[in-house]
Amino acid sequence: MSNMEEIQPYSSSEEIEALKSQVKLLSDKLCDVVNRLGNLEYGAETSFNSLSDKHLAESIKTDGSNFVVKHFDSVQQTDPKKGNEEHHVVSTAYCSRFTKLSKECEKSLLNDITIRSEDGYLLVESVSDSALPQKVLNVGDSIIAVNGVPVSTEEEFHDQVKSSEQVSLEIVPSALKCMPFSDKETYLKCLFDYNPSSDSRLDQKAVGLQFKIGDILQVSCKEDQDWWQARKVDEWSSSGLVPSISLQKSTHDCKSGVCENGLQESKSFESYGILQSKLLNGITLFHRKSPRESSKTKSLKSLQIYEELVKLCPYGRRTLVLIAARGVGRRTIKSHLLRHDPENFATVIPYTSRKQKATEREGREYYFVSHHYMKEEMENDKFLECGELNGKLYGTKLDSIKEVIKKGQVCVLDCGPQAISVIRNREYMPYIVFIDTPPYEEFKHIYNIHRDSLRPRTDEELKQICLESQAIKNVYGHLFDLTLVNRNTEITFRRLLDAFESLKSQKQWIPAEWIE
Repeated sequence: MSNMEEIQPYSSSEEIEALKSQVKLLSDKLCDVVNRLGNLEYGAETSFNSLSDKHLAESIKTDGSNFVVKHFDSVQQTDPKKGNEEHHVVSTAYCSRFTKLSKECEKSLLNDITIRSEDGYLLVESVSDSALPQKVLNVGDSIIAVNGVPVSTEEEFHDQVKSSEQVSLEIVPSALKCMPFSDKETYLKCLFDYNPSSDSRLDQKAVGLQFKIGDILQVSCKEDQDWWQARKVDEWSSSGLVPSISLQKSTHDCKSGVCENGLQESKSFESYGILQSKLLNGITLFHRKSPRESSKTKSLKSLQIYEELVKLCPYGRRTLVLIAARGVGRRTIKSHLLRHDPENFATVIPYTSRKQKATEREGREYYFVSHHYMKEEMENDKFLECGELNGKLYGTKLDSIKEVIKKGQVCVLDCGPQAISVIRNREYMPYIVFIDTPPYEEFKHIYNIHRDSLRPRTDEELKQICLESQAIKNVYGHLFDLTLVNRNTEITFRRLLDAFESLKSQKQWIPAEWIE
């Protein structure tokens, strides 16, 4: 009899209770391990919570006698959206913990830590080495409540600390905690394709390491100015030589998009005029002209080489950005996501300078403002993206995105790829998903099957959609976290949801510049 055949389902309450006892015993053992570590890092908290079922709420007591840290399961975790929304900017993807401190710790809380108010919550800026036992607070942690009362200013924090004999803190640990790496190692994301067999600078082709866009390299040696020793992460490959940044810059002499010496450059924006005016159903996009944005755009247009990465403990993203060519089904998937989980996902209401229609309501379809207001806000870089249609201005404001994040929700955006340079940073922590088309013939076949329920399109229009999708991928593909080919909307939606949820339980790579 096989092992599968030997497994029988639990059929009695006694057996179920026995299983619960085993789970509780395992949780107790994990508590002991965490106690010995002496420092409750986010990764350990996540591991603990993953073993707790909805009937278990465990208390973890550290070796110090002055405080107790309690962890609760996902059902009992604090939901930032409940209560006063103005006091929370923490996404529901983050776990909070409760820490109780004795009266003796009051002085340290008032004098030995530095906090600042940021967007309605308190951020820990610094902690003295001897301020609190066992590093109860770490730099970057957020204090969202004291003694069960939400706090958003330093005065409120001090008042609550002084008001009780025992202080209870609700803390959201800093999500951005790097995995420990050797100081000699660097992790790089490849932003170009490289084939050593066609590199005239490399005498021994066999020692070169071939890679493609999106591969992650572990660079172990940079002693040579021109060639670095590296290997591909998550592959059982031997180390090889890859060109350094300085070498590629010094020998960059591209013709027709293919560089000499085996280096292939990302195609320029100008090669794809199709992107400039057709991404938003006829809306002509305006490009940001401020010095701040021009530098970002310049960096994107310049030769792409490597991007330094760090590996983080599991954490949720603040924004979910959907990128696609027109007609691929991006907005359908977005609507599906918002209907599926309106508690955790929300979107923004765009602004427009056109007049309000009789059937429209302020703040539902649009925020209706004057043309002068739109122009002024555009000049001040207040929009993620903006454009013009029939002489009327439309745009998505950055402040609207921040308001969604502040409520503890993930902001879902469907925007043009030009907006990536604005939102891809630490403040918005986006998860960027590209919704791609199948090959043209397959795309045409799928469209013909569902023709009656879709907008009428000619074969030429379908081909143009595929070309536009390929153009976006060629220019911006190195910035995508995930690419999904949309053959079936329901399947694509489920794959998107599963991928986004997995961020809360799996380690992930993010740009090193996101870490302060």
